Amino acid sequence: MKTKGKIVILKRIVDSPFAVSKSSLLQLLENEDIYISTRTLERYLKELSDSFFIEYSKEQKGYIKNSFIDKEELSLFIQLLNVKIITSSILKNNYKKLIYHSSRHIFKGLEHLHPLLECIDKKRMVSFQYKTQYKDLNNRNVIPQFIKEYQNRWYLIGLDIDKENAVRTFGLDRISSIKKGVKITLKNLDNNSSIFENMIGVDTRPSNNTYNYPIEVILKATSPLPNYLKSLPIHSSQKMIKETDGYTLFSLKIFINYEFKQHIYMYSPFIQVVEPKWLVDQIKEDLKTALNLYKK
Repeated sequence: MKTKGKIVILKRIVDSPFAVSKSSLLQLLENEDIYISTRTLERYLKELSDSFFIEYSKEQKGYIKNSFIDKEELSLFIQLLNVKIITSSILKNNYKKLIYHSSRHIFKGLEHLHPLLECIDKKRMVSFQYKTQYKDLNNRNVIPQFIKEYQNRWYLIGLDIDKENAVRTFGLDRISSIKKGVKITLKNLDNNSSIFENMIGVDTRPSNNTYNYPIEVILKATSPLPNYLKSLPIHSSQKMIKETDGYTLFSLKIFINYEFKQHIYMYSPFIQVVEPKWLVDQIKEDLKTALNLYKK
C-alpha cells in the first residue's frame, strides 16, 4: 500500500488548483482503502518534497506542486511506481499465469543498465564485446549518450569511436564484458537524442548517411486504414492533408529508416507512398522482391 499511497497523494496535489491539507489527504487515502497514520503521511510527503514534486505553502497552509516540477520526470516517476505495484501484486498473488508477454527478450540485457547509465552520467567512455546479427563477436569502443527502449528491447545509443564518432545503436541483449573507460574530454560533445524526435525505432543509419535529415513523406491510405491512423499516428509529425470518400492523404516529416519502411509494409495493401519519388521506387522494388518469393 506504501507505493499506491504515494501515487494517490502525488496525483491529488499535482492535479489540484488549490493547496491540499494533511487531513484531506488522509480522508482521500481512506476512500481508497489505504489506512496510514499522520506520521506515515508526513514521511511520504517529505519523500515527495525531497524529489521536487511537491512543496508546502505557508501562505495557503497546504501542499502544492513544486514550481520547478519537471513534467516528464513526474510522469516517469509515477510509471515506475505503477510498475512496482503491478510487480508486487504479481509476485504476492501468483498472477504470472494471467499475464502473457509478447516478447521473451523484454528483460534481456537489463543487467547492463546500471554500468552504462553510470558511464553516461560520469561522462566516461565504455568498451564491450558486441555480437552482431551475423553472430560475429567484436570489441567496440563507444561514447555512450543515452538508453532507448523500443518494442520490448533496450538499446544503447552512442558514438562509435572506431567509426569516426558516427551515431550507432547497440542492443543491450548483445552486449557482454563491459569495461568502464576514461573520462571524456571532447569539447562540444553533442547529445544526439533529438534525432529520435524525427525517427521511428532505433535505426540511426539515415542520420549518418545520404539522407541525414528528416524527409517529408506523403502517404495515401484507403479504407479501413485512415480511421486507424487518425487514432494511432505512425509518427508525431503526421498530419492529415486531404480526405475524400475513397482515400485520405497524410504527410509526415521523418527519417527514412528500416523501422519506418516496416510500417509501410505492415499496412499493405491499404497504404501507398506518393512522395518522394525515390522512396516510391524503393518500396516498389522491395514489394517486387517479396512477390517473387511467392512465384512457383
